[in-house]
Amino acid sequence: MLDSFKADIVCFQKTKLTREKLQLKMTSLANYHAFYNFAESKITNGGVATFCKKTTATPISASIGFYGTDYSGLDLEGRCIVTDHSDFILFNVYFPTNGTKDRIVFKMWFCYVIQEQLEKCLASGRNVIMAADLSFAHKEIDHYAPDGFLKQMGLKFFEEHRGRQWLSNFLETERFVDAFRYLNPDEKCYTYWKNQMLKDSDCGLRLDYFFINKKFAQLSVENCKAMTISAFGHAPVKLMLNTIQSYVPENPPEETASTSLQETKPSLHQYFPDVPAPTALKKEKMIKDEVMNNPDAVLCTHREPALVREVKKPGKNLGRPFWSCRRPPGHFKDPQARCQFFKWADEDIKQKCYHDKLAQLRKVRGKGKNFGKWYYCCRKITDDKCEFFKWADEINKALSEPAAAPATEEQPQ
Repeated sequence: MLDSFKADIVCFQKTKLTREKLQLKMTSLANYHAFYNFAESKITNGGVATFCKKTTATPISASIGFYGTDYSGLDLEGRCIVTDHSDFILFNVYFPTNGTKDRIVFKMWFCYVIQEQLEKCLASGRNVIMAADLSFAHKEIDHYAPDGFLKQMGLKFFEEHRGRQWLSNFLETERFVDAFRYLNPDEKCYTYWKNQMLKDSDCGLRLDYFFINKKFAQLSVENCKAMTISAFGHAPVKLMLNTIQSYVPENPPEETASTSLQETKPSLHQYFPDVPAPTALKKEKMIKDEVMNNPDAVLCTHREPALVREVKKPGKNLGRPFWSCRRPPGHFKDPQARCQFFKWADEDIKQKCYHDKLAQLRKVRGKGKNFGKWYYCCRKITDDKCEFFKWADEINKALSEPAAAPATEEQPQ
């Protein structure tokens, strides 16, 4: 089957494999190196596998799961494998589905951690590709009956789905693109059909995606399309690059299918020294420590330290900073979603300049290490403007990071 694809790299999601079911013939392949990640929790419908052609796509290094032990809670379902192919880093990811409130919280945590990993690799100067089964259709064009879906789920808008909101915010940064939609902005294409009757009627969903950093896409992506299949289920998606892997090592990395049976999992930053290791994502402890260390912090209605965002919409308040909830956007009835807390960050300024007048809050616009920071200065614009300057530390410490809480369209005018 792998040979029939005639592909350099093949990514599978939802393998449903456990370590006990892995056989030697599944790892000792003639033409491909095999990389598996297993579902180790009671939820056994996870699991991903990546197969790399020995002559053209042997990776320099590989990682089973996420960076480090702080994300061990996300690794139990075997949803991620990362391989370094010299010219790009490949993420093979199977996203969780929705369900109970706990699963929605788990899914959103998973989404933001994936985004953090992708952006850190990109920030280190690497090209990044993610092959993913999202488990949801992104836009209305990707769903055969969006109106019927809204009625069935009791929703008013297609974008009320928190996964869609996360993905839209992620792509709006324009650092990454949906490869198929980038090349085919108006084409309807489905990669999943629930049963044969829906398949025969062409009533499907586009659940399977390639995401790639925009600059690499502009230079290297030749085509991206869904392959034709006769039966229902998932159709493979094919991404074609106009380049070949510039360096192919003679030997596979240590984390191959055979060594993935070991209990220990190496961290990806051991293989990629240029990619900084992420900070711990222990939410409750982090929030508690932050409140204790900063008793004067502005708290949202969740009693959590608020973040500073900036008005993006055109209008009289364009560029003005405001405090808002740090949680991700979502339905207003979802207790894990962002609350409606709002407060202008430049109100109630107590800092005074050398004229003994209230200072003005301004933002560094010039490129450099301090780009984006806020500071206090004299409000006067005449010749008698004083030289007062002071960093607005209470605001700079609470700046919104794109990987942690992307800006949304729901911003004040």
